[in-house]
Amino acid sequence: SGKPGRAKRPRAGPPPAPSAPVEGSSKTIDADVSSLLGELLGLTLEHTGKAAVMSVASPGRPPRFNKYSGVVEWRNALFLWVNIGGADYTNAFSNGGERITWFGGSRMH
Repeated sequence: SGKPGRAKRPRAGPPPAPSAPVEGSSKTIDADVSSLLGELLGLTLEHTGKAAVMSVASPGRPPRFNKYSGVVEWRNALFLWVNIGGADYTNAFSNGGERITWFGGSRMH
């Protein structure tokens, strides 16, 4: 028996199973990591922004993804979007560029 005046809360069950990825989303295809690392790393892309990066990372048609998220999940990789410069975020490189602080926002828990 609990304290007087307080109802017992039911025990929480297991979390719900994740839903299946949407057809055409980044979660259903592999990113072309070898091309990104072998041919494009360090180069300036013709177009900027998340959609441009997703386009060059995709071996075919650009996948669907949440442009407001700080993370994009692929079948074989995770992309972390990092803002460099500006006053809104405090992402910073350290250890000679080998490490970065990353602000994921309140929904990244």
